[in-house]
Amino acid sequence: MLAARWHGRGDLRLEEIPEPSPGPGEVLVEVERCGICGTDLHEYHHGPLLMPRRPHPLTGRTPPVVMGHEFAGRVLLRGPGAEAPREGARVTVNPCLPCGECPQCREGKTYLCPRLGSIGFAADGAFASRVVCPASSCHLIADELPPEGAALSEPLAACLHAWHRGGGQAGEAVLIVGAGPVGLLLLQVARARGAEVVFVVEPYPSRREAAEALGATAVFDPGAEADFIRFLLRETGGVPLVFECVGQPKSLETALRASGRGGRVVVVGLFSEPVPVDFLRLFAQEKSILASCAYTDEEMGGAVALLGEGKVELGPIVSGTIRLEDIVAEGFETLSGGSSGQIKILVDPAD
Repeated sequence: MLAARWHGRGDLRLEEIPEPSPGPGEVLVEVERCGICGTDLHEYHHGPLLMPRRPHPLTGRTPPVVMGHEFAGRVLLRGPGAEAPREGARVTVNPCLPCGECPQCREGKTYLCPRLGSIGFAADGAFASRVVCPASSCHLIADELPPEGAALSEPLAACLHAWHRGGGQAGEAVLIVGAGPVGLLLLQVARARGAEVVFVVEPYPSRREAAEALGATAVFDPGAEADFIRFLLRETGGVPLVFECVGQPKSLETALRASGRGGRVVVVGLFSEPVPVDFLRLFAQEKSILASCAYTDEEMGGAVALLGEGKVELGPIVSGTIRLEDIVAEGFETLSGGSSGQIKILVDPAD
């Protein structure tokens, strides 16, 4: 079968590989859609980041590895001992691969497992027509849920985790810095959880339009509206809960300046370099910076429930679906340009 395999920085190759077989406790899933994630782009341009530099302690894998961890599909075959889900069931998959034995795993914080791996990094992923995954990682999805929505379960789970990390409460004002796929999903999580107002900061016109279409209270262009932070401070007294969804020094500075006294800034964006921070402001105003990485399996289930309830709009987020054969030029390179107007690109890897 054809697969997109990461060999090294800037080196994603389309190659023919043998079709995988499920082992004990595993299932073989026929992939319907797989999203290209910001983490994939970081790995493509700056890796190895999550790609193992030496044999992974749980999977033993080193590159080359098939990428792709935001996916949904249908179970084709169960391995020995895998009693559920049934063959033919539609599923989305929690790609995290924890050890299940460490103190963090025993506390239910599997995302903090020191040996944590992930499908698409430490094991072959879903930029291929078929992928093997643990049966216990599968979440059933309704036949009525379109594949485009099902493939957003994983990033939506990350947004639910970020909301919980920030201690989000109904009635609060929220600011989202960056209206990429994660920022736009967080906007919908905040609205679903009862945020009173949701402000968005985003430099690209197509993404500002998407935020407006999804119900943002106000959307600001940081390059054209120099006083937007002053406006936010005047209107809210300082935003109590801010999400940084870009991973750039300027965006973190914006988040910290716009947050209020005692404010919480949740960093969801992936930074590839160290960032200077004005800790005097943090100290004097007792602001908190909270990192948010991954999610629990319960939050993955919560994401599936939100999608099933129709509380997540897909149209403004999903820019299009491409063939696996076009994943480099029309996927990774297009999204890397930033100004293309594309937000979320999905891959249909069907043979």
